[in-house]
Amino acid sequence: MSINNPQKTDRLIVQTFMKELCRRNNEDNKIADSEPNQRPYVFPIEEIQKAVLGEYSLDIVKGALRGHMLENIGNAPLELLDGDANVLLTDMGRERCHEYGV
Repeated sequence: MSINNPQKTDRLIVQTFMKELCRRNNEDNKIADSEPNQRPYVFPIEEIQKAVLGEYSLDIVKGALRGHMLENIGNAPLELLDGDANVLLTDMGRERCHEYGV
């Protein structure tokens, strides 16, 4: 992806991140009953970044996610938690997972 177009890069990062976040959410829903103390839909940002966006720094990924949240105020598909260490898939995000191919 070209560094010359940061908007395209941010869209690609958000698209890739959301696809993986939705996939992980679906997996966790299948095992939710076996781990009742787990915080639902909360995942470490760095873990997802390393798994599917390793070519981008964690700061770049977080910046793209923050920008996406600002563009979607009131219906953001995700929320950053714990000093931006973790991410929460919101109800709106779960409803939009099909947009990311999940």
